[in-house]
Amino acid sequence: MKKFNELDPITVEIQWNRLISIMDEVDIALVRTSFSTIVGETRDFAVIILDKYGRSLAQSQLSSPAFTVHLPSTVKHLLEVFPAKDLEKGDVLITNDPWIGTGHLPDLSIIMPVFYNSKL
Repeated sequence: MKKFNELDPITVEIQWNRLISIMDEVDIALVRTSFSTIVGETRDFAVIILDKYGRSLAQSQLSSPAFTVHLPSTVKHLLEVFPAKDLEKGDVLITNDPWIGTGHLPDLSIIMPVFYNSKL
């Protein structure tokens, strides 16, 4: 008999691959719709999904490692200034502060909270 809290490894792997595929599609859409040669040619960006605490959950397989490392700490810093409980649908947080994780001034971190059933 299967215990309630047991996870089927095959189901977990299927769901994980679905999540990564979604992130890859976001990556492809960004490249396809961007007018920037920096985005299109050098791929100097990353797309990442984080939880409400700023912890990285998944990113595109094509994302730049430099950004995938820095974005979670950037989001954690922003959540100190803009607590998750105060964020609403439609809010977007943007920063280029190199001291909290973007690296240097030309890099932008754009964070958009996603709500489902009114929950972050």
